[in-house]
Parts: sequence; structure tokens; C-alpha cells
Amino acid sequence: MPRIPTNSPNEIYEALKELWFLDNIGKFLPWIDDIWQKTINAMQNKISKDYIYLYLSKNRNDVFNRIYGVNTCKSIKNESSIDIE
Repeated sequence: MPRIPTNSPNEIYEALKELWFLDNIGKFLPWIDDIWQKTINAMQNKISKDYIYLYLSKNRNDVFNRIYGVNTCKSIKNESSIDIE
């Protein structure tokens, strides 16, 4: 039986909906960008930035589409890379 998530998709959406994770060409911002720390703070340190990146890049529970819209997600589907330094 799957484990129950700590945060529901709606909680994650509500915490992240005001943040912008993409640069001007539609790729995720670099790992060193302040947005990832803001994300951790918005989630009250309940989720790591690794998990948040995967959650958004894989559009888990449709959260990315709800934040950015369906067309944005389709356009970056094959370009979702991040520079981890």
C-alpha cells in the first residue's frame, strides 16, 4: 500500500503558485538560483529542492500545469534540464 504524502498536491500548488521557476527561454532556473531556497521556505522545509524539482519537471499531480498552463509544460517537456553545481 502506498504511503500517504506529507503534503497534498493542493498544498504544494498553493505554496508554489506565486513563484517562477523558468527563465526567459522556458528552462528551469539554475540550481544556485534563490528561487529554490524560496521554494523550500514556502514549503516550510517539508520538501527538499531535489524533490520539488522532480515534482515540477515531471508535472506530478498536474501542479506544474496548474501554475504555468498546459502549453508551457508541453513546450519544455524535452528541455527540462537544470544545472546542478
